[in-house]
Amino acid sequence: MNQQSLLAFVDSDVIISSLLSDQGAAYALLHQLSQPSLLISNFSERELAIVIARLNIASEKLDSLISNHFRTVALNQNLATIKQRYAEFVTDINDAHVVAGAHLTHSRFLISYNLKDYQIGNIRAELNVVVLTPAMFLQYLRNQKEI
Repeated sequence: MNQQSLLAFVDSDVIISSLLSDQGAAYALLHQLSQPSLLISNFSERELAIVIARLNIASEKLDSLISNHFRTVALNQNLATIKQRYAEFVTDINDAHVVAGAHLTHSRFLISYNLKDYQIGNIRAELNVVVLTPAMFLQYLRNQKEI
């Protein structure tokens, strides 16, 4: 399997989950995985900073997690443009930047716990991105023997 097929754009809910608990699929995905390229965007980083402040999580924990496990990509479009362009792929317009990030980085996967927020069929058919939960993605990787 080539590296491009392993690009995975990660929704902020997965990152927060891994910071709150060292159990479960999100933690395993971010701490025990061998090689997929995990991506977040500049919009996700800003969103994460707000959420960790609200949850009283030390910013150092987030900074360390991002620097050790992610590549941050800059989405150069403004948020209004992203929301307009990707509105058809989400049920929550505030998640449009996540779909944009997966699409614009040519990620093969979008990893999120909030599957209900995404038009999964449309994303796969029109953007060639597969939306999975962390557990589903780990299972896929195990089946591919990439872990």
